[in-house]
Amino acid sequence: MVESQSILEGFREYVPLLQNIMTNRNLQREAKLGAVTAIGDTYLMTKDDFLPFLEDTLKLFSSAAEQCVDVNVNDDDLVEYVVKLQGALIESYTCIVQEVANSQQETYKSLEIYVPGIVKFCII
Repeated sequence: MVESQSILEGFREYVPLLQNIMTNRNLQREAKLGAVTAIGDTYLMTKDDFLPFLEDTLKLFSSAAEQCVDVNVNDDDLVEYVVKLQGALIESYTCIVQEVANSQQETYKSLEIYVPGIVKFCII
């Protein structure tokens, strides 16, 4: 039990760090892709312990998804990054939706407001 508590304490520090990586404009794009993937993987491993971070994470993912919509198609590097970001976001969304589907009803309802944006993003 002590080990579980120390993991949870570390997790409470870990997720905000990943979220900060995603919002830091000074970091390389690859770091942001890694953060998106790590958040999805973390959610799969921690399940309900992730719930305090769910809404902020979904807002952050929504913001990243919106950036994928308006892209200068003449910038090959940016287009390549956006394609990778789309893949990472879809993968992480899938992890989150899969676990939320197995969670409590209240958790599922908190995801509902993001579903239209997720679906729109996935069909881009």
